[in-house]
Amino acid sequence: MLLHGLADAAGFDTVAGVDMWQVGEALGFELETVQSLVRQLSDERLVALRPEAGAVSVSSVGLAAVNLAKAFPDRPSPHFPALSGFFGLGDDSGSALCRHSISVLLDQLDDCRGLLASRHEPSAHLEQRLVELERAVTESRVEPTSLRQGLQRLRESLTDS
Repeated sequence: MLLHGLADAAGFDTVAGVDMWQVGEALGFELETVQSLVRQLSDERLVALRPEAGAVSVSSVGLAAVNLAKAFPDRPSPHFPALSGFFGLGDDSGSALCRHSISVLLDQLDDCRGLLASRHEPSAHLEQRLVELERAVTESRVEPTSLRQGLQRLRESLTDS
């Protein structure tokens, strides 16, 4: 997903440098995750690190991997799952949530539901936030960063009281 995001941000140009931190954040990745993924992509010669801090460019091999995945979206490749494993977000952002990410988010929401059930006093407001987040995850209506932030705020609200 990061490789495709980097290629898209670079306009599918192997010369253009893009800010890996900005692209990673837009895709909902933590900084440490971006750093680890870019290191892996660099080791595989899919991206090249540039002299500017945080800048990378997608290599011709990386661009070929992206184009191959786009040409055969139902076939998994070493760097991309089959696109049928992704849910679009219903807008022009080009973002998508991997089924695995959705599964993880739903598991975390189940944990929040358990915390909510264990509270001594029911909270209609927190229950409503939980339902809205579940709907956003299952319908993929919100970009990944907003989903994670909403989940984090809900978890904080449940553990603070």
